[in-house]
Amino acid sequence: MKYLRILAIIILAGEAAWWYIPALITNSAIEDQLKKGNLKVRTTELEDHKITYYQRSNDQNENTSTKKHGSLNNNTPVVMLHGYGGNKDNWLRFAEDLTSKQNPIIIPDLPGFGESSRLTKASYDIESQADRIALLIDKLQLRRVHLLGNSMGGHIAQVVALKYPEKVKT
Repeated sequence: MKYLRILAIIILAGEAAWWYIPALITNSAIEDQLKKGNLKVRTTELEDHKITYYQRSNDQNENTSTKKHGSLNNNTPVVMLHGYGGNKDNWLRFAEDLTSKQNPIIIPDLPGFGESSRLTKASYDIESQADRIALLIDKLQLRRVHLLGNSMGGHIAQVVALKYPEKVKT
């Protein structure tokens, strides 16, 4: 009977580790990438949606003058859009390497994904999401941006560039 209790404890401990340790490792990796990229979590209201995004502003990096090979380094904001089923965390590994420290970065959770709200009556098709990204660019007073997208995010970026060319530099 004593061995069954010990076996049960071992099984329960293994089960707990199976479910909780990956989340701890993932959260730790996300925190590390946020620090490396000097990114902060922000939220804003856009229409009826709460939008959560990562942001790195120029004012956070005034003393940084390092330029990485291939970096943009022209102070134009970079907006990174994730793909279907993704979220803002998908871009963390790339944010530091794709831009210089002088480029402001915005990495939103698209409405309906990640930590951004999902409204049951709202449309989440490509054109609706593109319109929301254009509104986000205006709301954050970004003027013209470099727009990057992965998968569905790339499609949204393309529609933003076609519908709102005055908002997109590249």
